[in-house]
Amino acid sequence: MEVPVWSVVTWTPVLVSVSEFNRSLCRFSQLTLAKLHGHAETGADYGQVLWTTTVDKRLVGLAWDWAALAKGAVAMTDPMNVLSNVVLHERDGRILPDEQRMVYLSTAVHTLPWQSHVLSRDRQLQLQDGRRSSPNPATPFALAA
Repeated sequence: MEVPVWSVVTWTPVLVSVSEFNRSLCRFSQLTLAKLHGHAETGADYGQVLWTTTVDKRLVGLAWDWAALAKGAVAMTDPMNVLSNVVLHERDGRILPDEQRMVYLSTAVHTLPWQSHVLSRDRQLQLQDGRRSSPNPATPFALAA
């Protein structure tokens, strides 16, 4: 069963130090990828993604919207809108304010290989449909920052 992307906001909040959160980034993996076609305003593909890991046996998730910019390029639609159940604190125990927390969450998203996952799924779907996204399937795709 696929976990709804935005369900992350209903998960139990997890208190994590900034340093512990940063160390956990290499363990995140994609849990859910939702893809829709033909945005009403732009006509572009778009969707949501949910990446998760565990920190001290507690599930932590990051979810955000993305959109296709051009063939082979996807980007976050709003880098300041990352949903998560993580509550970040400094070494002294001080909870980070929301705007500072969002900078850490957005930076975390930029460290994850989520764009290649979205594009890889797109290539898989095209191959299943008997189409190829490029003449050479090994051709690298440009990733938006």
